[in-house]
Amino acid sequence: MRIYASGEAQHLNAPGEFLSPNPFGRVVGLIDLGDNNGCNEFGWTGLKAVIDVDGEEFVLDFPEFTRVETDDGIEIASGDAGTILSWWPSREDAQRYGLRTVFA
Repeated sequence: MRIYASGEAQHLNAPGEFLSPNPFGRVVGLIDLGDNNGCNEFGWTGLKAVIDVDGEEFVLDFPEFTRVETDDGIEIASGDAGTILSWWPSREDAQRYGLRTVFA
């Protein structure tokens, strides 16, 4: 399975540098930013997706639009944030989809 998502994102290696506009990126990992947005350089809290956009990695705040595909490219679900077909990061996704854990 491959997951793609778009939304407000900051460069993983340069927090504060925002990705603009918000193109789709493949979800490649998950990062837990904790419960206090003052304790990390991103200023965000909670479990976030790490997306790859043209070989660079970004931390995605909230997925605004998502698409899930099979490994051979068949789209099986897509949707705007909050719809029944949207994807949201969860800890189980790391194992289920082979995502790596990124440490802040």
